[in-house]
Amino acid sequence: MEIYLIRHGHCEEPGRENYDYEKKTVNPKLTEKGIIQARRLAERLAAVRFDRIFHSDLNRAIETAKILGGRVRCDLVEDALFREIDMGDIHLASWSNYPELHEKWLKHEEDLAYPNGESGAMAWARYKKALDAIALQDFERVVV
Repeated sequence: MEIYLIRHGHCEEPGRENYDYEKKTVNPKLTEKGIIQARRLAERLAAVRFDRIFHSDLNRAIETAKILGGRVRCDLVEDALFREIDMGDIHLASWSNYPELHEKWLKHEEDLAYPNGESGAMAWARYKKALDAIALQDFERVVV
């Protein structure tokens, strides 16, 4: 199975104004630049046959997947396991509230868990669970 890993297009700056209290995370939409990026990607991949497009349940991923899916004509599958790392309390705060954590984060020397959020290892375990479920299916080529 071939898996194409694709990141969403450029999105609004995450912050309080686009925090989704139901999903407990920031949930910005694509900017015009992000929409153009997604359209360009869709054009580049137009000749590729995909069995499915898997994406997170967040606006930027949904919008990117819909643009791509509309061009390559395949089913979309929404899965919250594909969300980006959960930054916990950082979503509604400033790094200035966590100077020691920010200093360590900038150095990338250790796998830190965000306050009330995830570490990289925790996020990877979540992604792996979703990828393992896809691997069990009989697909030739998918987008994640």
